[in-house]
Amino acid sequence: MKVYRHWISLTVLLLMLSGCASILHSPTNKLALQKRIQWTMEARIAGQWGLVYDTFWQSYRDQITRESFLTRSRVSFKSYRIESVTLSEGGKSAEAKVWSSIEMRGFTFPEALQTQEWLYENGNWYQKVEPDGMQKALL
Repeated sequence: MKVYRHWISLTVLLLMLSGCASILHSPTNKLALQKRIQWTMEARIAGQWGLVYDTFWQSYRDQITRESFLTRSRVSFKSYRIESVTLSEGGKSAEAKVWSSIEMRGFTFPEALQTQEWLYENGNWYQKVEPDGMQKALL
C-alpha cells in the first residue's frame, strides 16, 4: 500500500512540474519576454552585436547576413529601463516600451523612448525589425 502512495505522490508531483514547465515556455508568459528584452539590452550595452542579431526575427535574418550586420556602425548604449510590456490577445506578439540612453560621436543622449515589437516564433521571442528600419531598432 505504501508503494502505491509513493507512486501516486510522485505522479502528481511530476504532473504539477510539467504544468509549471509548460507555463514557463508559453508564448503568453510576460516574464519570459521581459527577461529576453533585458538580455538583449544588456548585449547592446556590452557591444555584443552578434547576440543582438540573434534576437531579431527570422525574416530580418533571412535578408541581412550576420556578417553584414556586424559591419554596420553603432551607437553605444549606456543604460536602459523597461517601461512596459503588453502582450497581444493571442500571446504571439507583444509591444515593449524601453527607455535607453546612448552615446554617439562623443555626445550622450539622455533617455529616449523606443517602442519595440516582439514576435513569438520557434519557441522564443524575437524582435521584429525591418532591414530598412535598423536605425529605429537600435535607437
